[in-house]
Amino acid sequence: MCGQVSDYIGFKTRDQRESCYLLLYIVSCMFNVTLDICTTYYMAREILKGLDFRTYYGVKIAEVDTFTEQFETYAMQRILAENVKAYCFPATFLIPFLIEPFITVYLPYKIGQCMVRTHPEWTGRDAELWMVAFEFDMGRYGDLLLNMLLGVLIFFFPGGYTLMLFFGMAFSHMYIYAFDHCRVIRTIPKCVYSNMQVDWWAQFMLAPITATILTALVYKANCQGWGYCIRSMRLLEACTGAFFLHFAVHVLLLLKVVPALTKTPTPSADLDDQTFVDCAKEYPCSWFSANPIHCLRSKYIYEDSPPCSYYILGKEHLQQVNEAINCYFQDDIAEEESYDTGLAQSFHDLTQSFNAPSMKKTGTTKSKN
Repeated sequence: MCGQVSDYIGFKTRDQRESCYLLLYIVSCMFNVTLDICTTYYMAREILKGLDFRTYYGVKIAEVDTFTEQFETYAMQRILAENVKAYCFPATFLIPFLIEPFITVYLPYKIGQCMVRTHPEWTGRDAELWMVAFEFDMGRYGDLLLNMLLGVLIFFFPGGYTLMLFFGMAFSHMYIYAFDHCRVIRTIPKCVYSNMQVDWWAQFMLAPITATILTALVYKANCQGWGYCIRSMRLLEACTGAFFLHFAVHVLLLLKVVPALTKTPTPSADLDDQTFVDCAKEYPCSWFSANPIHCLRSKYIYEDSPPCSYYILGKEHLQQVNEAINCYFQDDIAEEESYDTGLAQSFHDLTQSFNAPSMKKTGTTKSKN
């Protein structure tokens, strides 16, 4: 739904669309986590009441009135810590990402393969669009930030699960990185982001997560000899104040200090004399080739020979040079992979490629540019 809303808004650039999607996705996930935490707390409280658990001083849990005192009891801390650990690893940190390759790569490919095979009228570009993989979105930022938030929650409870949780997070993120690396290299059709806008908003959304660490520190240091010992709602107010204070400082540093410490990139001397012709020879997508109306006018109204070819990813070799209409790009067709060899031959080729001093990568539809 976040992706549909971001598409419906109609941003002009992919970076703006992904930034909006990132914000909506993270906020929706945080609402979901908050709902899960509240539900888990109320279920744990009713379980402890039903089992007639008591505090360290012998008071029944059902007779403890305030939220903070209920939350600080050892029984509540233990059952919530167990639930957070089970919620995080492997349920959130690992299992969804083990399923993701089948949902986002293998299953769509097999469905597209079946559709193309059973519909002979779908040929050319229509068949290719059914077989192409999904574009890589920036929802992965949200996944990682959500994992970080869940990992921080363990600091509110006894430390018995801390190492286990963070080692599980580290292992899971190593797998996520490896999967994304293979997906970008082997699967997605393209990945183009022209600025740091998405990354900046990801750093902005890191602010509430790091602020949660200070909130946990204020909570755990209460009445532990650090100069303050407060109870009831005052403790909640102190934790909330620490959260917003840390959030404000984080955002202020991000807006003021980080830009001041960043060096302004200086353009390379090699690019000073570069012209449009030089760029058009290197990159197939230009203002002319990316404009379908211009391409139609070039062919049917101006009757250029050859006309300006419309840029399609993977079809760069079809573009023709016509300097009179600012078309300068040309390229050879990409070498196709062969799927006719047997398993033994494929394994032999794979081992030979690893044993070779240098590996040569071949693509199915991507040109050298």
